[in-house]
Amino acid sequence: MNTGGHSERHIAAKERHTGAATVLLRSFLAAPEIWAHMQKRIVTIKEACSALGCSRGTVYKLINDGKIDTVKLGASTRITVASIDKFTKHDGAAA
Repeated sequence: MNTGGHSERHIAAKERHTGAATVLLRSFLAAPEIWAHMQKRIVTIKEACSALGCSRGTVYKLINDGKIDTVKLGASTRITVASIDKFTKHDGAAA
Protein backbone atom coordinates (compact mmCIF):
# COMPACT_ATOMS: atom_id res chain seq x y z
CA MET A 1 0.00 0.00 0.00
CA ASN A 2 1.23 3.46 -0.89
CA THR A 3 1.30 5.36 2.40
CA GLY A 4 2.60 8.62 0.97
CA GLY A 5 5.84 8.37 2.94
CA HIS A 6 4.13 7.68 6.25
CA SER A 7 5.09 4.59 8.21
CA GLU A 8 2.48 2.07 9.26
CA ARG A 9 3.26 3.04 12.86
CA HIS A 10 2.53 6.69 12.06
CA ILE A 11 -0.76 5.74 10.40
CA ALA A 12 -1.70 3.54 13.36
CA ALA A 13 -1.14 6.54 15.66
CA LYS A 14 -3.32 8.69 13.40
CA GLU A 15 -6.05 6.04 13.57
CA ARG A 16 -6.15 6.22 17.34
CA HIS A 17 -6.54 10.01 17.23
CA THR A 18 -8.84 10.50 14.28
CA GLY A 19 -11.48 7.79 14.65
CA ALA A 20 -13.96 8.07 11.77
CA ALA A 21 -11.59 10.09 9.62
CA THR A 22 -9.26 7.08 9.40
CA VAL A 23 -11.13 5.56 6.49
CA LEU A 24 -10.86 8.82 4.55
CA LEU A 25 -7.18 9.23 5.42
CA ARG A 26 -6.37 5.70 4.28
CA SER A 27 -8.31 6.12 1.03
CA PHE A 28 -6.41 9.30 0.12
CA LEU A 29 -3.07 7.78 1.05
CA ALA A 30 -3.85 4.73 -1.04
CA ALA A 31 -5.24 6.69 -4.01
CA PRO A 32 -3.34 9.96 -4.58
CA GLU A 33 -4.83 10.15 -8.08
CA ILE A 34 -8.00 11.45 -6.38
CA TRP A 35 -6.12 14.68 -5.67
CA ALA A 36 -4.94 14.99 -9.28
CA HIS A 37 -8.48 15.73 -10.43
CA MET A 38 -9.03 18.54 -7.95
CA GLN A 39 -8.20 22.07 -9.03
CA LYS A 40 -6.93 24.67 -6.63
CA ARG A 41 -9.38 27.41 -5.73
CA ILE A 42 -6.97 29.35 -3.53
CA VAL A 43 -3.22 29.93 -3.80
CA THR A 44 -0.47 31.27 -1.58
CA ILE A 45 0.97 34.74 -2.00
CA LYS A 46 4.09 33.17 -3.53
CA GLU A 47 2.00 31.20 -6.04
CA ALA A 48 0.05 34.36 -6.92
CA CYS A 49 3.35 36.19 -7.54
CA SER A 50 4.39 33.44 -9.91
CA ALA A 51 1.02 33.38 -11.70
CA LEU A 52 0.94 37.16 -12.11
CA GLY A 53 4.66 37.57 -12.77
CA CYS A 54 5.10 40.24 -10.12
CA SER A 55 6.61 40.83 -6.69
CA ARG A 56 5.10 40.17 -3.27
CA GLY A 57 4.80 43.91 -2.78
CA THR A 58 2.74 44.25 -5.94
CA VAL A 59 0.46 41.38 -4.89
CA TYR A 60 -0.12 43.03 -1.50
CA LYS A 61 -0.84 46.34 -3.27
CA LEU A 62 -3.42 44.59 -5.46
CA ILE A 63 -4.98 43.11 -2.31
CA ASN A 64 -5.05 46.49 -0.54
CA ASP A 65 -6.53 48.15 -3.64
CA GLY A 66 -9.30 45.53 -3.68
CA LYS A 67 -8.29 44.21 -7.09
CA ILE A 68 -7.83 40.62 -5.92
CA ASP A 69 -9.71 38.80 -3.18
CA THR A 70 -8.21 36.97 -0.23
CA VAL A 71 -9.23 34.27 2.20
CA LYS A 72 -7.78 33.97 5.71
CA LEU A 73 -6.90 30.48 6.93
CA GLY A 74 -5.83 31.07 10.49
CA ALA A 75 -2.87 33.41 10.23
CA SER A 76 -2.28 32.56 6.55
CA THR A 77 -3.53 34.67 3.68
CA ARG A 78 -4.59 32.93 0.47
CA ILE A 79 -5.75 34.45 -2.79
CA THR A 80 -8.71 33.15 -4.75
CA VAL A 81 -7.85 31.86 -8.21
CA ALA A 82 -11.12 33.31 -9.49
CA SER A 83 -10.05 36.81 -8.48
CA ILE A 84 -6.68 36.38 -10.23
CA ASP A 85 -8.50 35.23 -13.37
CA LYS A 86 -10.94 38.13 -13.15
CA PHE A 87 -8.11 40.64 -12.60
CA THR A 88 -6.03 39.38 -15.52
CA LYS A 89 -9.03 39.33 -17.87
CA HIS A 90 -10.25 42.77 -16.78
CA ASP A 91 -6.92 44.59 -16.63
CA GLY A 92 -5.18 42.61 -19.35
CA ALA A 93 -2.08 41.98 -17.24
CA ALA A 94 -0.84 42.30 -13.70
CA ALA A 95 1.08 45.29 -12.45
